[in-house]
Amino acid sequence: MNDEEIAIEKLSGKLSKSVDGIIAVSGASDIASALFKGATNYKGMVFQFFDDPEMSADKIVELNPKVIILNIESGPATIAAIRKFRFAKATKKCPIILFGPKSVRHDVSGLIREGANDFVEVKFSQAEVLAYLQPLDFRNVLARKLDMVIDGEYEDFIPKF
Repeated sequence: MNDEEIAIEKLSGKLSKSVDGIIAVSGASDIASALFKGATNYKGMVFQFFDDPEMSADKIVELNPKVIILNIESGPATIAAIRKFRFAKATKKCPIILFGPKSVRHDVSGLIREGANDFVEVKFSQAEVLAYLQPLDFRNVLARKLDMVIDGEYEDFIPKF
């Protein structure tokens, strides 16, 4: 198998033991849709997609997800959503993984202080993503982070930004 096939297999859950749960992805803009194109589950955990993180926060809390993935490009809605997630009992300790381009990396440390746990950089342009080039680096890094969540290693991992 080549890297592309492995990444697609990992994000479709075909290679792994099954774990029940939900992965909530919010800030599902055009770029997010392209990044997660074809991703339906991960090790049995089902992806649920939402547009605006702040408007969808209550729905996400009700789902009691195993992990929340937020598009950092959602702006102030990202901060408001993180605060809601950290206030709600169901998502208080749920890992929150941010993603976005290098141009918004300066916002990451503030969002980590608000309660996010990690950041995965999108290392390609929106035009490339929207042209449906395979975003393998993003998917592989995200897959490693999700492995840590499932294996219970995530709470021991504190990134330094």
